[in-house]
Amino acid sequence: MVQKRPPATPKFKEGDRVTEHHHAGRLFISLNAQKKVKTSKDRGVGTVKSITVKKNKVGAGHFFYDVLWDGTGCSGLISQMRLMLANDESE
Repeated sequence: MVQKRPPATPKFKEGDRVTEHHHAGRLFISLNAQKKVKTSKDRGVGTVKSITVKKNKVGAGHFFYDVLWDGTGCSGLISQMRLMLANDESE
């Protein structure tokens, strides 16, 4: 008998302070190639404004968060797996 999994719960709540996971560096064959690639700055810390659940074609829900980034005033929809709590910088 197949058992159904319990519904997933979001990792963060509205109002939580979050930051993006540190991205792994890129590997380059030469230094010249490395100089030509533009790198993005870290976004810093932001506040979760809202939570959205998007379902894939199988029906599994994935959590996305609308994050308002400090300093820039920009917000964006970010996947849960790319975020961590702001005070968990030690990981």
